[in-house]
Amino acid sequence: YKQTHFRDRCLQDLESCCAASNDFFGMTETADEVVTRVLNKYQLRENRRKAKSMLRKKSQDLISLYSSDAVYSAQMTHLYVFEPICDRIEQDLFGEKWESSFTQNEVALSIVRTIEDFLGDIEVYLSNDFITKKVIDALVSATVVFYVRCLLLKARQKQWLHKSTGCKFIDPQRAVTRISGDIVAMKGFFTDLADRMPALSRVIEKEFAVLTAIYECLCIGVGMSNADIHDFVPVLHKITKHYDVTRNLVCDMYALVSPKDEHRIRGLVASMKKDLVSFPDVDSQTGHTQPPERSQVPGLSLENMLVDFYDIHGFGGRLHKLSPKHMIDHLQHGVHVVREKRDEAESGEDSSVHVKILDSLQDLRAKSMRLERRASF
Repeated sequence: YKQTHFRDRCLQDLESCCAASNDFFGMTETADEVVTRVLNKYQLRENRRKAKSMLRKKSQDLISLYSSDAVYSAQMTHLYVFEPICDRIEQDLFGEKWESSFTQNEVALSIVRTIEDFLGDIEVYLSNDFITKKVIDALVSATVVFYVRCLLLKARQKQWLHKSTGCKFIDPQRAVTRISGDIVAMKGFFTDLADRMPALSRVIEKEFAVLTAIYECLCIGVGMSNADIHDFVPVLHKITKHYDVTRNLVCDMYALVSPKDEHRIRGLVASMKKDLVSFPDVDSQTGHTQPPERSQVPGLSLENMLVDFYDIHGFGGRLHKLSPKHMIDHLQHGVHVVREKRDEAESGEDSSVHVKILDSLQDLRAKSMRLERRASF
């Protein structure tokens, strides 16, 4: 009970996340040793085989819980890695200096250097290479989510368009070239880490696929590619898994580099709706309204970020309006209490049902008393 209900109280900063991860991982080994010792010391007879099987099953569930929480706690460090990035670097990303002055992708390199500094500390704090690999997986996902979110913020900014280009960049082609350089810099950093962690390569290719698809869409919109946008909409839809998200995402990309074509693209995506919603691997829309699983680390799902950003179900759309520091607090604390709020809501529903039943009984009692008084007259 304590492990399932009070785990998140230990995750207050980067050091405490790593310490909790080490403790949880150590408990998996301890629990396994204790169960093995018990089974060896107390030789259960044939008629106690059921008890022996139950003991093994319960202990395996406990070990799985500790192992899952060890990974969760370690991956939660991404919030504290990206806190200074959101505070100091995000404001420069996709700004005029990023486009005009930072010719060597300095902003992306600043992101990479910050991640590298924190990763060095994390590798010292963590005692297991497997857990360290999971942290790097989380940092790959967090980097992509952060970059896409900042790009969408640029697309949704309420600002005047540049008179010379009619879009939100001074030179759209130069901006798309900068984006290409940013992707190369960030992906190259993680690819270098994959030399000692071969399994990381698959994670990098999967997570950066969306940035590659977005870059191709921007190239088509700005006229740097002869490809057809019709071919890349399904690619994005397989990642977003929601028609409204796909439509808004593609239109926002065109709003950045070619606003005059935005209406045409919106119509194109609308004409593809029947084919997009019929994709066999796309989740149902109701799945997005479910509370997150206990092992789901907040801030690592691009799909969830996009659904919240575009306010698809009416309860999101807040994350991109928050300041960087408040965004971290929102992810760190707001998501953790979802389960508690759900329990409170359920208990509240139960109490409201009891109140309604009592009110109904009292009404019936009052009516019966009035009928008795009438009958006595």
